[in-house]
Amino acid sequence: MKKIIISFFILFGVCGCWNYKELNDYAIANGMAIDYIDNKYNVSFLISNGKKIENKSSNSQYQSFIYSGSGDTISDAVNDIGLIIPKQLYIGELNSIVISEEVAKNGLYDALEYLLEDSKSKKNFFVVLAKDSLAKDILSVTTQISDNLSESISNNIQSSNRSQGSIVSKTFNDIIYELVNDGIDTFISSYTIVGNKDMGVTNDDLESNEPKSYIKYDNLGIFKGDKLVGWADSNQSNGINIINNDVNELYLNIPCDDGYVVVNTTDLHSKKEIGKDFVKINTTGNAWISEVTCSINLDNEDNINELKKRIDMEIEKLINAGFMFARENKSDVFGFGLSYYKNNPKEYKSINWDDIYSKIGINVNVNIDIKKSGSLKKNIERIKDE
Repeated sequence: MKKIIISFFILFGVCGCWNYKELNDYAIANGMAIDYIDNKYNVSFLISNGKKIENKSSNSQYQSFIYSGSGDTISDAVNDIGLIIPKQLYIGELNSIVISEEVAKNGLYDALEYLLEDSKSKKNFFVVLAKDSLAKDILSVTTQISDNLSESISNNIQSSNRSQGSIVSKTFNDIIYELVNDGIDTFISSYTIVGNKDMGVTNDDLESNEPKSYIKYDNLGIFKGDKLVGWADSNQSNGINIINNDVNELYLNIPCDDGYVVVNTTDLHSKKEIGKDFVKINTTGNAWISEVTCSINLDNEDNINELKKRIDMEIEKLINAGFMFARENKSDVFGFGLSYYKNNPKEYKSINWDDIYSKIGINVNVNIDIKKSGSLKKNIERIKDE
């Protein structure tokens, strides 16, 4: 029933319009946080079009304010904010929304339905989870990189997704798609606070060379339906993203003698074959040697071949770790069920995919091509010869 309600709002809830008003009449929300405390929703908005302030470096910045309210429903909490906020709230410019672990465990539907109903919401903002912290605290921690934390979060999501294998960028629309379709479950990246959060919520922190606190990406939260059912560790998060083709770059430390060969794997692509008894994952990609801290001779072809085997094995371990974790939590974050439905729609209706998924096996084949090799010693000798 919940999926039907959400689908209805997708079709009809985004076509409204709002009356023209001067920009100054609105409190423009760039970020939103949703917590659940003492059986009530606590909603916070980051308002970024306040008055300018002067800092010690004589550079002016716009003040950002956090307004919060509480209620039995999210609408009640937002209306509570309306009693104290000096302007009319406008959420059409949301960059990101932070959802607490408690809200995620109880279910995302209430939060998502509220945002779907609001015709001013663009539905393309990023969604992250707050891990080991309140969502409001994530939104409140200032940053030295950007004077708008919500904008910093959205920029960080996009840049980190290109270089960190354990991170995935999910927009509101992405999550809605995964919730309304059978045979696929959603998964969302998380943030945690490092340091003293109480010391990091003031503008004075922007003047310090070393911030008292900051936000940091953590690992993936995986869902069954709209409920959070588990936190993947770093290896499991990498594996989930590799299977889903959500990894652009992945750094691996391959042990060798007294050190490591650090390789940067790129262009990873996983092809999936789905059956009722097993799934087959064929992963290809390229590897570039970026650092060598051991005495391996990279001019030796046998060493290169052995290194390739080690890289293939490491990626295979990540894939297996991600698959097993998701399967144990009965979360089909890979969309195997949806793919099976598209290929066998009539048969899918007569089977219990959740039961099949809980027993399904996996066959992994990895083939990574080492594109470039070298060593510092070799490069120094080349420079001397020149």
